[in-house]
Amino acid sequence: MIVYLHGGPAAPDTMVMYTFADQLMDSFTFVGWDQRGAGRTYYRNRASDPNNRTATFASALSDLDELVDYVRERFGKEKIILMGHSYGTILGSQYVLAHPEKVADYIAVGQVVSTPDGDLLSYQDALEKARLAGDDTRDMEEACETFIADRTLWNMLQLRQYVSPYHRAAKEANTLWQGISSPYFGIDDFRWFLMQAFDVDAYLSLNQQLFDAIMTYRAMDKGLSYEVPVYFISGAEDWICPVELIETYMERISAPEKSLSLIPESGHAPQTDSPEDFVQVVREVLK
Repeated sequence: MIVYLHGGPAAPDTMVMYTFADQLMDSFTFVGWDQRGAGRTYYRNRASDPNNRTATFASALSDLDELVDYVRERFGKEKIILMGHSYGTILGSQYVLAHPEKVADYIAVGQVVSTPDGDLLSYQDALEKARLAGDDTRDMEEACETFIADRTLWNMLQLRQYVSPYHRAAKEANTLWQGISSPYFGIDDFRWFLMQAFDVDAYLSLNQQLFDAIMTYRAMDKGLSYEVPVYFISGAEDWICPVELIETYMERISAPEKSLSLIPESGHAPQTDSPEDFVQVVREVLK
């Protein structure tokens, strides 16, 4: 029984989960969930909370606990496997630390250790590559100075505009095509995607409380003693959540079993960039 937590925050990927989840369903029941205030869940409940006032990190943890209890009861399982991606690893790691009695294994895909620290590490790597290429780095450096002086989400996104071109993974999934061709594609998926793509201000405003939470989150300060096995999986070319930070975090935590598996040529979403390789790793760590 795998419960999957999407990233973002508020960036559900339910419509593209089939790329990897379908390959696991011969062995596992796979539960995907559009979290509170996101995607299908947002549109289902928009009348009662149109501005996402209740979409906080605390409510996300409470919602997750209700979901876990529901699926445990429905499928007669004492414990579930929790899999989180990106922001979902913030939610997942905090849940596992708080409720080890309900979790058999924790799989962290692109574990968030510290978003600001990750972006500064990514910047340093991009700056070095830009200088080696003889590119003009003045705008990138100015954007970094602005971010350091004021570590807001907006300034981080501005910095990523200059950094991201230097971190194109060899394998990058066409998630738009994966979504449109998905057997699970629905109108609410498309509506939420359009908001993310073409009305960024509305998207950020709806989820400001969650974005504020990730900008101040530091995994090192939230507990390091896990009572369940912890398996980290990352794209080898992930510069959103740099592997270097995850390696440091893994060294610091204690767990009955822990490992880090890297998916070659993949970036921040190895589960959709290289689904076959990803599924193979998941099967290996859970066997």
